[in-house]
Amino acid sequence: MTYFVKMMMDEGKAIGKKEGELNCLFKQVSRKLNRGKAPEAIAEEVEEDILVVQKICDFIKAHENDSETDLAALYLAAVA
Repeated sequence: MTYFVKMMMDEGKAIGKKEGELNCLFKQVSRKLNRGKAPEAIAEEVEEDILVVQKICDFIKAHENDSETDLAALYLAAVA
């Protein structure tokens, strides 16, 4: 395996890991938001920065008609 191929594989793994973590965070925030929890309480429960959780909450509210599984992908596309 060449250095370039290894580098591309490592980069792909890192991107996949980031997407997976973000997808998990979106699901957690979405479910807690649907239960009526405030962004501050959600941030504390998921141990994430309030600014990150607030952005996710705002994004979820703006895209309330989209499925829970599509939200993280839409978010990544919007910030990329």
